[in-house]
Amino acid sequence: MIDLKSKIEFARVLNGQLSVEQREKLNTFCVHYNGKEIHISYEVIDRALYYQHKYYRGFLLLDVSEACGERDLEYVHEKILKRQFLYFDIYDISQIPKYHRKDVQIYLSSDNVVVGYVPSTGVLTFEEMKTYILKVENFLFMDLCQCINPEHQIEAKKIRDAWSKET
Repeated sequence: MIDLKSKIEFARVLNGQLSVEQREKLNTFCVHYNGKEIHISYEVIDRALYYQHKYYRGFLLLDVSEACGERDLEYVHEKILKRQFLYFDIYDISQIPKYHRKDVQIYLSSDNVVVGYVPSTGVLTFEEMKTYILKVENFLFMDLCQCINPEHQIEAKKIRDAWSKET
């Protein structure tokens, strides 16, 4: 069963033509909505910030989780890494940058006073994400005495290099 409501992702522009990797899903969508007006939007993901997230989620987070002995990647991401490296002390909500407010965890003291916040990695700027990745790498390399898994070091380096050039 193909879910027609979900996004059709992983398309590429090759030789000036749109190439969809999920051809069966696209064909089913077209048959189902034949004659209907639809809205199509495009988002170019070939940006440094995309590769930062791909490197972090696809390699760095996996290796930190393994080094911590934790299988739950979201737990490591949310409860360990973000709290340790993205936590900001504040005394008022107005101190949170507007672009961070889209997706943020706010921390309160026992008497319900704002004491800090952690933004989602999805709202970070290129430079903020770069700083976060460098802190997480340092944590992996120095504190946990581990490295990027040798089995995927070459691929991880290619992806890291894709965003590192932007600096």
